[in-house]
Amino acid sequence: MDKTLEKLLFNPIRLKIISFLISVEKANFKKLMEVTDSSKGNVSIQIKKLENQGLIKINKTYFNNYPLTLCKITDKGKKAFKVFFDNLTSIKNKGLICLGFIVLNKYVTACFEGTNFFLLSGQDFAIFNKSFTIFLGLMSVSFHFFYFLISSIYN
Repeated sequence: MDKTLEKLLFNPIRLKIISFLISVEKANFKKLMEVTDSSKGNVSIQIKKLENQGLIKINKTYFNNYPLTLCKITDKGKKAFKVFFDNLTSIKNKGLICLGFIVLNKYVTACFEGTNFFLLSGQDFAIFNKSFTIFLGLMSVSFHFFYFLISSIYN
C-alpha cells in the first residue's frame, strides 16, 4: 500500500469517516461530525485530506437555501480501505492481533476476530484480549506508537 494512503488511514478520525462511508456510501457533513465526535474544523480538514487523495468525493450544494456538504466514498477509497484492512489482517499471521472492521456505534470503530480486538474512539486506542486484558494506552501518542509498530512489522 502507498505509504501516504497508509498514514492517511491510520488517523482515527479519517479511519472512522472511511469505515462509516463504506457502510453507507454517502453522508452529510453533520453526520460525519456526529460519527467522529469531532468539530466542524477538524472534520473539514480530514475530509479535505481524504478528497485530495481521491478516497472520497465532496459535493457542496444548497438545500432550502442552506449549504449542504455531502461526502461519498470513491472506488479508490473502497480499494484503499480493502488494502489497508488486508495489511492489518496480515499482522494476524504474525501473531499480533486478529482483525475485522465493524462500526459499533457512532463513536467507536472496532477491529476484531476471535478473542482479540482493538477499539478506536476519538483519540483513544486500546487492545484487549479476553484471556488477559492488554491496554496499549489511551492517548494519541500510543496510537501513533502502535502505527509505528505495525508499520515496522509488515514492512
